[in-house]
Amino acid sequence: MANDQIAQDQEPEFLPIQNKISQFFKNKFMVIAMFILGIILLFPIAIFLMSQLSGQGQAPEQNIPKKTFAPTAPHRTDQLIVKLKESYARGELERLKKKFDELGVESQEKLADSDDPSLKNYYILKFKPGTDIKKAGQELINLEELEDAEPDYYMFTQIIPADSYYGQQWGLDTIRMPQAWDLAKGSNSVTVAVIDTGIDYNHQDFSGRNIIKGPDFSTGNCCRGSVCDGPKSRDSDPVDDNGYGTHVAGTIGAITDNNEGISGVNWNVTLMAVKVVSSAGCGGTEDIVDGLIYAVDNGARVINMSLGSPFVCSQLYQDAINAAYNSGSIVVAAAGNDNRDAQNSSPASCDGVITVGNSDQNDERAPNSNWGRRVDIAAPGVEILSTFPGGVYGHRSGTSMAAPHVSGVAGLLLAANPGLPQDQVKSCLINSADPITTDENIGPRLNAYRALTLCTNTAPIPTDANVTPSTIILPTEQLTSEPLTPSPTPVKTYTCREDSRGSTARSGSIKIGSLICEPK
Repeated sequence: MANDQIAQDQEPEFLPIQNKISQFFKNKFMVIAMFILGIILLFPIAIFLMSQLSGQGQAPEQNIPKKTFAPTAPHRTDQLIVKLKESYARGELERLKKKFDELGVESQEKLADSDDPSLKNYYILKFKPGTDIKKAGQELINLEELEDAEPDYYMFTQIIPADSYYGQQWGLDTIRMPQAWDLAKGSNSVTVAVIDTGIDYNHQDFSGRNIIKGPDFSTGNCCRGSVCDGPKSRDSDPVDDNGYGTHVAGTIGAITDNNEGISGVNWNVTLMAVKVVSSAGCGGTEDIVDGLIYAVDNGARVINMSLGSPFVCSQLYQDAINAAYNSGSIVVAAAGNDNRDAQNSSPASCDGVITVGNSDQNDERAPNSNWGRRVDIAAPGVEILSTFPGGVYGHRSGTSMAAPHVSGVAGLLLAANPGLPQDQVKSCLINSADPITTDENIGPRLNAYRALTLCTNTAPIPTDANVTPSTIILPTEQLTSEPLTPSPTPVKTYTCREDSRGSTARSGSIKIGSLICEPK
C-alpha cells in the first residue's frame, strides 16, 4: 500500500520530464527540417550567383552565322580586298601570316592613301596565278583576324545608245541590255538566221550590217481560208514583203548607236535572211524545213523561228531540229499566241529548241501567250518597237517579238565565248534569268546582263590592271609562338601599316609582306 502510494506520488514528477524530452526532439526536428528546406530553396539561387560570378570577365558565347563569299558581279580574279583589325595580339599576327601563305598571297598593299579610321585599314591582297579566288575569299571572310573580306568588283559605265527611239524600247532596259553592253557587244563572226518572212535589207537601220541573203523558199500564198492566186515560185531574193521578219531582225541586230532609229541587241552580228513565209503570212512544211537546213548548212549559230502552228511536234520537224542541234546550231522558237499549253504547238513543242513565252512591262504573262512546261524562258513581247519594211518603225506584240530578244542574247554569249556548246547556252540563258510570278508558267524572264556575267569571262580589264604590285617580303627570322591563354600581365598588341619604302622592321616589330606591325 505504501509502495503503491509512492509510485502514485512519483508519477506526476516523471511525466513533465518526458514531455520536455519529447518537446526537445520535436523542436530539433523542426530546426533540421527548416534547415533542409532553406538549402533546397537557396540552392538554385546559389547556382545562379555562381554562374554569374564565373562568367565575369568572359565574353558571352555568340552563335554567329557563317558568312558566304558569293560574288554577284564581275570582279578581279587575282585579288581580294580585306580590312585589318585596329590592333592584334602576336599570336593573331602569326595566324594571319600563316593563312596568307597557305592561300598563296603574293603581296598586300594599302587600298587608299587615307588616315580616315573607316578607310585606313583596307588592303588589296594579290594572289598567285591560278588561285581559286572564290575559295580564298570564303576562307578569309570568316577569319577572326580580319574584319572583312570582299571581291574587288568592277564598276562600269552604263551605255545608253544614241538612237532616236531607244527610249521607247522598254524591253531592252527590262533585260538589262545597257549593263550587258559593257560586257559584250557581239561579233560579226556570229551568224543569226531569221527564218521568217525575209528581211528588208535596204532599211536604213541595217545600213552597213552584214546580211547573208538566203533563198526565198516560200511557196504558200494561201492560208487561213484566204483566196489564193496560186502557188508562189521560189526565188533568190529574201526581201520582206510582209513585215514580221524585218521586225524580228531589228530586235536582234538593227545598227546600234548610229543616232537613228532603234537599238538592236547586238551591236555587231551577221544576219541571215531566210524567207520561208509568204506575203500572206503562211509557209508550208517543206518551205520551213528547207529553210532550216539552209541556215544550218551555211553556218548559222543561232536560228530564230518566230512562227508556229497549233499541232504537236511532228517527226519531220523533230528530225530537222535534231539535225540543226547536232550541227551545233541553237534553235529559238516562239511559244505561240493561242493562250494554250505550248505542248500543242510547233516548233515550240519540239525537243532541243529554246521555247520563249511573252512577258509584259509588269513581268506578267501576256494574255495570249502560250504557256506550260514546254516554255523555257520569257522575254519582252508586248508593244515592241522595231524596224518595218520601207524604212519605218512600228510596234508589234506576241511571242514572235519575245523570241528575238533571246536569240540576240544567245548571239552575244557566243560572241563572248565562241566555244560555248548550244546546250550550255540554253542552260545559261534559263539559269541566269529573273524569276517572275505569272498565272501560267512561261519560265523566268531573260536577263542579258546576268547571262553574260555568269556564263562568260567577259569582264573588261581596267587600264591599270597590269600595274605590278609590291612583292611580298618574307620575315628574316622565325616568329616564336606565345601562349594564347589569358595571363595576369597585359597582352602585347600590334598595329599594322604599309611599308612603302622597304625599311627593316625595328626590334619588337613583326613584318608580314609589305606590312609592318609594331607594338602599341
